[in-house]
Amino acid sequence: MKKDKDEAPRGEVILRGLNPEGGLVVEVRLDVFKYYEELHELLDDGIEYRSSRNITFVTGEIYDYEGKKDQEFTNFYGSDGTFIRNEVKFF
Repeated sequence: MKKDKDEAPRGEVILRGLNPEGGLVVEVRLDVFKYYEELHELLDDGIEYRSSRNITFVTGEIYDYEGKKDQEFTNFYGSDGTFIRNEVKFF
């Protein structure tokens, strides 16, 4: 069955790596279980990955298996890829 474009993702995490101007560099979609159980170079130990792609922000949206958004977050990184701070919103 094809998913309606307006339908919320189910059991999915959407990560977006952004440059300093807010432009999209990379988008990754993961099963929510994999997100919590595995490491991801965009977030975890990805200093070289982020700095080589000029990623200074990573936004994330976490959806449960019913399509309800559980969380939104933004991680802020320096130009060298090191973590600075984050902002999290729970629903």
